[in-house]
Amino acid sequence: MTAKLETVGGCKILRVGGRIDFESALDFEQRINSMIQEEGDCFIIELSEVELLSSAGLRGRAPGNHSRFFGGHPNLPPDEFAVARA
Repeated sequence: MTAKLETVGGCKILRVGGRIDFESALDFEQRINSMIQEEGDCFIIELSEVELLSSAGLRGRAPGNHSRFFGGHPNLPPDEFAVARA
């Protein structure tokens, strides 16, 4: 798994590639948690370069019900979606 964190238009974007499986699931989860600890209210997990997302990789997510999904953020291209703190 590869992961790169960047900021675009006020949104933190974690661009992930490769395989997210049993071996990389913990790293994936830690990277998500690290990203959402940073200041901001717009977070994106961009998965277009992910080749495999196993069920173990699906556990990597924002803790609790502190996130919501929405599209059309004014600072993002129209085909990207954002996750924001609720």
